[in-house]
Amino acid sequence: MKVIKQLPNLITCCNVVCGSIGIVFVFKDQFDYAMYMVWAGAFFDFFDGLAARLVNAASAIGKELDSLADMITFGALPGFFIYRLINPAQTYLAYAGILIIVFSAVRLAKFNVDTRQSENFIGLPTPAHTLFITALPLLGQVAGFGFVLTPTFLAVAALVGSLLMVSELPLLSLKIKDRTWQNNRFRVLLLVGAIASMAFFGLQALSLVVILYIFLSLLWNFIDKPAVNSKA
Repeated sequence: MKVIKQLPNLITCCNVVCGSIGIVFVFKDQFDYAMYMVWAGAFFDFFDGLAARLVNAASAIGKELDSLADMITFGALPGFFIYRLINPAQTYLAYAGILIIVFSAVRLAKFNVDTRQSENFIGLPTPAHTLFITALPLLGQVAGFGFVLTPTFLAVAALVGSLLMVSELPLLSLKIKDRTWQNNRFRVLLLVGAIASMAFFGLQALSLVVILYIFLSLLWNFIDKPAVNSKA
């Protein structure tokens, strides 16, 4: 029985492994494989919490381990990804990747002590930001989107993404608590938009889906003006 209780932490450690291998791929300039490791890490990041609930093994250690794992896969990996993608030998803009690492650490620390994020996110989640960053090479292959791989765009994207992660902006979660259109219309629009983008561009649309997520969250803030609970 005690072995079962360790299952969530084992899954979290798989996230650590994925992030670590992904960083190795980054420094080999194998950005596609690094992206695959992010996807695998996101898979384990989702299921460790699910496993903890299933076996009733939620713990303070598990929570801290989860944040440390996320710091590797969704903090260090995308930071080094930008650093290598820009190419530090050509421009100092490559060091914009370090911003991602620093702000990801702040984001994860805030999340651990912030009691307001039970229903929706406050600030851009690190996994969503990482999916955006690591899918940029795919988007850059689409006609008319080559500019997303220029050093200036990548540096600006790193800066804007870093600020969004630590912002006080409420963003949609994907949790559906009822079946009403009024409470879920923006989530439905996100789902439809994601499916349409993927149908048209394939995996090259992943970065666009994250942009759509941010845009719809901004629209949701403007129209619904979601209330953010104060900290306990």
